[in-house]
Amino acid sequence: GAGHAPRIIFGTIGGRLIALDAKTGEPSRGFGTNGMVNLKTAEIMNGFPESAGYGLTAPGSIYRNLIILGSRVQEQPQLGPSGAVRAYDIITGKLAWTFDGIAQPGDKNHATWEDEGWKRRSGVNVWNLMTVDAQRGIAYLPFGAPAIDRNGQDRKGANLYSSSIVAVNAATGKYM
Repeated sequence: GAGHAPRIIFGTIGGRLIALDAKTGEPSRGFGTNGMVNLKTAEIMNGFPESAGYGLTAPGSIYRNLIILGSRVQEQPQLGPSGAVRAYDIITGKLAWTFDGIAQPGDKNHATWEDEGWKRRSGVNVWNLMTVDAQRGIAYLPFGAPAIDRNGQDRKGANLYSSSIVAVNAATGKYM
């Protein structure tokens, strides 16, 4: 951004987003807390402790002033941290938007998760690279399967948005 030193931004397998001044290697002032954002928020951890498995396995995608992040979450057991995709402001580190791969209450596709199979469910995450069409402002999110991916006894229904490529507005995270 204008008036800000060039930054290097990266995520860790331990669930941190870090910004460094590209010239000095020092933490970027004004980004999160001392150049770091803890990605293990209460909303993401689903009531599980910070020690529960959550981190980043692929670089984020940059769109304008945002870094769009997937995550690594557990394959099993079924309940655990959320695999929601989130975008953060690259200058401040503030959360800009969230798109949950498990259709939540209020989402038009929530009914695809029967018998509350969505509650505190892990999986349905983007663990690999995303594609952003910068000209059209579209982020393509390749979501994986819900935990436990090979056993759906406790998650009847179509389970949207799992195992799908979902297009969202890259600036807002709104489902397209």
